[in-house]
Amino acid sequence: MHRRLTRLLPISVSLILVLAACGPNAESPEESEDTGAPPATGSEAPAPSGSATAGGMDASGDIFVYGFSYESTDDVVARTRVEYTQEQYPDLNVQFSETGFESQGFLTSLQAGDPPDVVRISRDIIGSYISRGVLQPLDDCIATSGIDTSIYRPAAIEQLTSDGTLYALPDFFDTAVWMAAADEMTDDGVDPEELDWSDWDALAAANDQMLTMDGDNLTEIGIDPKVAGDFAFFGLWVKANGGSLLSDDGLESLLDTPEVIEALEYTKGLIDAHGGVTTFLDFRGNPDANGDFFGSPNQFDLGSEAAFPMQEWYLNVLSENSPDLNLYATPFQTREGDPLTFQEGQGWAIVEGSDNPEGACAFITSMVATEAWVAAAEVRQEAREADGLPFTGVYSGNMEADEIIFGDMVDLSDFPIFEAAVNAVQESWEGAYAIPASPAGEEFKQIVIDAVNSALNGDQTPEEAMMAADQEAQDAIDEAANR
Repeated sequence: MHRRLTRLLPISVSLILVLAACGPNAESPEESEDTGAPPATGSEAPAPSGSATAGGMDASGDIFVYGFSYESTDDVVARTRVEYTQEQYPDLNVQFSETGFESQGFLTSLQAGDPPDVVRISRDIIGSYISRGVLQPLDDCIATSGIDTSIYRPAAIEQLTSDGTLYALPDFFDTAVWMAAADEMTDDGVDPEELDWSDWDALAAANDQMLTMDGDNLTEIGIDPKVAGDFAFFGLWVKANGGSLLSDDGLESLLDTPEVIEALEYTKGLIDAHGGVTTFLDFRGNPDANGDFFGSPNQFDLGSEAAFPMQEWYLNVLSENSPDLNLYATPFQTREGDPLTFQEGQGWAIVEGSDNPEGACAFITSMVATEAWVAAAEVRQEAREADGLPFTGVYSGNMEADEIIFGDMVDLSDFPIFEAAVNAVQESWEGAYAIPASPAGEEFKQIVIDAVNSALNGDQTPEEAMMAADQEAQDAIDEAANR
């Protein structure tokens, strides 16, 4: 039975206002806590090697956490893990920015004379902050806390490591699979079970068959490749095509390679088949025509979109809002037919110059401890079961926690559609790759997004966009590497 953790943490209102004035914005749904990511443990769970347990560290005093919300969120995954941490360290006074991570707000806070102690930051951009020297290596924290870093997912750890040094601990472990409205696909004459999802020619033909135009007006999207404005999904198509955006050491841009250019040409073609990117995005973003992506009715309920690749947290959204949906899910695949997915999420880092590095270490190790994840999962599970809805689990960077959650807690035998979808997610895990940490990670990400959008908008050909972006990206990497 889950322990009721009731201790609340004070919030520094004055500092929140200062940081808010610098422009931090709320996290995107992909980065928020309320996505069905991996929760934590109850009182009966054993104290695993990666857990921060009471008395595990002598932590007390004040710490400030940037890029995370507690008071202003009603998400149980966020709140339960914070309350678990406070239970372990009752003398640790934690305050939060109550914002998502925002670059300018974070950099401004570093210059304020009293920098944050902890920052939660997306793993695909953390290299920019490692190269700036604003994050503390975790060697001392690992030694002091005694945590076993082998319990964390290797792809996530890889993304948080630079020159052999670990700079953060992984939070969520978000991956992507194909999701489709099976009935809509069948009505359009495409059997999702028979479609070869690795065959790009077959996907293009299915896209043409499923999309619907009424004159110049789009009324149904066939396949959304999800590359418009999205770094991770564009990289996924590139990887499926046998390429990479970056070299393994994060020091060489590969944007001008044939595999990258071909992936952009192909995904642009899927979008252009819908009447061009403007028509496509206007329809996709119109709730009257395409439903509420995070509510009901959504695009699958309305039959206004047939299929797209999507992060696993969307199963949590669908299980709550469309529990009776005939959903089809299958792993994304390379062109050779092997399961493939990116992994993304955040990392918990200690800020260089923290006044309380011991407290910061206690906080970050506890937030990703096995027991913390399982405790949060229990709360979400109880809520879903009370509503008669499927519990699709939560997905952490902690393999030990996920073994408990998916081995002992997730039971979807009464919801075979969602059981198959969760199985597809788990099938993809071994093929999960990480965008390498780069000294210009944040800059590189924006350069790629801008180049993709330029090609989609027709301002440049895919080849022109990627050739120009490659030079810009390499200049940014070289400059950052010499900071």
